[in-house]
Amino acid sequence: MKVERPHIAVFGAGRTGREIALAFAHGGYDVRIIDGETRRPDEFTRFADEVRAALRTALATFAVNAVDRIDARVHVVPATDIADVLARADVVFEAVADTLEAKRIALARIGADAVPGATIASTTASLLATDLAGFVPRPERFLAVRWPDPAYLMPIVELSPHPATSRHALSWLRAILEDIGNVPVECAPAPGGIVDRLRSLVANETARMVEEGLATPEAVERATRFGLGLHLLSGGPDDTPARTLALVRHLGIDRDPR
Repeated sequence: MKVERPHIAVFGAGRTGREIALAFAHGGYDVRIIDGETRRPDEFTRFADEVRAALRTALATFAVNAVDRIDARVHVVPATDIADVLARADVVFEAVADTLEAKRIALARIGADAVPGATIASTTASLLATDLAGFVPRPERFLAVRWPDPAYLMPIVELSPHPATSRHALSWLRAILEDIGNVPVECAPAPGGIVDRLRSLVANETARMVEEGLATPEAVERATRFGLGLHLLSGGPDDTPARTLALVRHLGIDRDPR
């Protein structure tokens, strides 16, 4: 689906919010990160400088030749400007601490100022869309998203709607994520999601192999990282260069930023 470039806002300037902002900025979008805490002007200036420094450090790891260009697309704004930012936002990613109370407060603030047609996505790792949908005034435009760390490098994004989420909101957000090179998959609102449940299987088998004396923890870790991980990315027993190239492609390192 071809999409017009929507206005993207991220509520929460912590690590998750910054990483999501980088993913969109790398894909050519302008993004506004809303500081979730109310600060004095001088405090906000220092905080915004810290955020920008962290963003540029992250950019230098994968977009060394385009740091200035991508960095210019990310705007850090104070909590006092939330109404102005949300009045123009088509998509709002809520990225505050992953507790029910923090989500309730943040989603209530977002819901109060977001335009009726805006899609609101909660970046939760442990809570469910069904737990959170009641915190927004238009639950049909709401869903949860799981974005593995680091969000600006990992292509997979799990979209987890609740029963009242409109198919239009779901397909529209999917199209936007695909437009920036991500790989969205749909997942029912259930604990763990897809990626975390697969990770738990690997973690449990890792512990079992070490306990059996099959290999040291270091050996299993290396085999998992440079064997299983690349093998799964390539989809089969191809040669090592092909698997490495697949990893690079999936991480987006070989894509020129827009």
